[in-house]
Amino acid sequence: MKLATDFSAEDISKLSRYRGSPMQGAPQGLIIHHTGGRGTPQGVVSTLNQRPTGPLGVHYVIDREGQVYQTLKTGVTGAHMLPSEINDLSNENTVGVEVIAHHDKDITPQQIEAA
Repeated sequence: MKLATDFSAEDISKLSRYRGSPMQGAPQGLIIHHTGGRGTPQGVVSTLNQRPTGPLGVHYVIDREGQVYQTLKTGVTGAHMLPSEINDLSNENTVGVEVIAHHDKDITPQQIEAA
């Protein structure tokens, strides 16, 4: 398994209406979701912006080709999960990633490599 110590991401964070708050310390976990459908990273951000309860935010989106897009500014919390009793994980200490895919079996090898 190849471990990445650095990666490049196209910054589209200006599209997000979610602002978050400063993250306290280093992230303690990585939460990976799939979108449940197809589309574009910009479309994912648009959908998160339009939530009836207010905008939500994830830190990164991975498109079908494995390109990573940064969708929140570095160092801010996301709004991508409910608090967990497992290791006290929450939006305050995790990084959220959306993979553009219908379901787990729809994820491409390029997306796996990027993740």
